[in-house]
Amino acid sequence: MGTNDNTGRYIFGITGTIKEIIYPSKAIICFKYNGKDEKAILLVHKLISDGVNVDEHKLMSDMVKIGDIIEFDGHIYDKGGFGNSKDRCNYYAMRAWKASQSKVISKEQMMGSKSARPPLTIGTGWISEIFPRKGVLTFNNNGQDERVLFLASKVYIFEKRLGTKQSLDQVLSEGDPVQFEAVPQDSNDNPYYCSWFASLIWKGKRPPFEEPAGLNTANILSVTGRRGSIGSTGSSESISTDGSTDSISSPLIPRDTSIPQGPIEQVIRGKGFIARIIDESCGLIWWVLRPNHFQSVWFDRKHTFLFGMNLSNHDLGETFKQGDPVNFIAARSSSGPTNWVARQVLVTDSGAQPDKMVSPGLAVGGPIGILG
Repeated sequence: MGTNDNTGRYIFGITGTIKEIIYPSKAIICFKYNGKDEKAILLVHKLISDGVNVDEHKLMSDMVKIGDIIEFDGHIYDKGGFGNSKDRCNYYAMRAWKASQSKVISKEQMMGSKSARPPLTIGTGWISEIFPRKGVLTFNNNGQDERVLFLASKVYIFEKRLGTKQSLDQVLSEGDPVQFEAVPQDSNDNPYYCSWFASLIWKGKRPPFEEPAGLNTANILSVTGRRGSIGSTGSSESISTDGSTDSISSPLIPRDTSIPQGPIEQVIRGKGFIARIIDESCGLIWWVLRPNHFQSVWFDRKHTFLFGMNLSNHDLGETFKQGDPVNFIAARSSSGPTNWVARQVLVTDSGAQPDKMVSPGLAVGGPIGILG
């Protein structure tokens, strides 16, 4: 009594799994908090489905099953006092919802063998969760969102490493596109449900490090993200949610070159200019290969960023005109409208404009005399 200090009483954005279903309308969520295994009681009417709370007369078994990943906000369970409830739960879920599909995929990947995945992933993603000295980025891999855990010590902004006491939210926001290199992570004791760990993450130009030695580059997975906007003050960086001062060591990039080769995707970076806006959502870029030699690159607005702003909800015809310079990342495509399809298109203040040259005439399927 005598104090209104609620520090530690409430918890938010916690991820756990359904451990037990108690007929008719209860479930037990198991999760990690402050480095310890904890449990929370969930009542069916506290579960949110399609944006609304589930009716209290519903059966919990109709809504969730054992093993489902759940996110929730909660507080210390008042009944019986901390640790003395009849359900042996220290926490009570105030509201809960099923976790994003990316967390489900990450859990499945971490339960499998790391050898089934490429030893290194290089690409572009977007910031999905951010904390003072660590965060989560998400990238799209063949239509599936996957999660990458990163620490502030691995972050470079325009080739400058983040300061040891600088908070990530001072330089990054949710939705920001970033580039990254990551290695597989298979720890099931992972409160962020990330199946990858970033060995490097950056905005702007890649820091001038040497490439990892001895790595079989044929097994590198190149991926790109789909959205975003460029736009504890302490130095501890722990993988857990407990705020421990124990820093985790970044996994070393595997040196084993005997990993079976999997399918790879040809991905390039390039500069060009807008050839034509087809409709409000897509268009063509002329990729400048060399003077007066061009390649058509198809692009979609959901992968396009203007000074950091994602254009997924904007009319491209109102944003671009023919000849506007752009930078892009593209992948070779056997099924797209052109041989190359952009995974990301960027217009930035510092973007170099391609040399002035005569634009090629546009024919069906792309510019006349294109290469490749």
